[in-house]
Amino acid sequence: MDKKVTAILLKSSDLRESDRSVRLFSLEEGVVTATMRGVKKNNAKLKFASQPFAFCEYELTEKSGRYIVTGATAVEDLYSLCQDPEKYASAGLVCEVVDKASSSIDCATLFIILLKTLKSLLYSSALTSLIVAKFVQKVLSLSGFIALPGKRENSLDTPGGVLDTIAYLTLDELTTISPPKSVALRAVKNVCVTFEQVYESPLVSLRIFYDILEN
Repeated sequence: MDKKVTAILLKSSDLRESDRSVRLFSLEEGVVTATMRGVKKNNAKLKFASQPFAFCEYELTEKSGRYIVTGATAVEDLYSLCQDPEKYASAGLVCEVVDKASSSIDCATLFIILLKTLKSLLYSSALTSLIVAKFVQKVLSLSGFIALPGKRENSLDTPGGVLDTIAYLTLDELTTISPPKSVALRAVKNVCVTFEQVYESPLVSLRIFYDILEN
């Protein structure tokens, strides 16, 4: 074992017959790409650590310039995000934003915000669209690409009004507002379009998010 990192699995892809390539976002180093061998097998001991949004302490060994996951210990179970299509799509979009923005924000700061957001998606009664919009807005603010609006009374009947309002609310306080769902959804689209323009990269998960939450 070369090192341990505390990380959340952002995404994975199949690699050969039974392996997976994973993108981990770690508290210590930001994004780390690694291979998990044999985890597609039904009885694989590390299968739990290759699941979407797995939150683990990963043991990594470097071989030929690439990391191999040789062990993992679960920190907290976030797998329930996968059991609700709306939460799954929201968490997937949040993780894609992290993957694209990680190099521009302190990794420890972004890790904490990511974890709080995923847990809010899992447990909060706030609209999932508000949680996602708040997260993307926070990422853009921390990266220095946008300034927060002036604090004032705002209408919740427009996407801009929703974004201006949530800029000064905590995740817990998002439960105190109830904009129309369609307006909250457009707020997500607006802030994600800004993100795509700033980072010059499309958010593939945005279409999946939209398709699920519009239905």
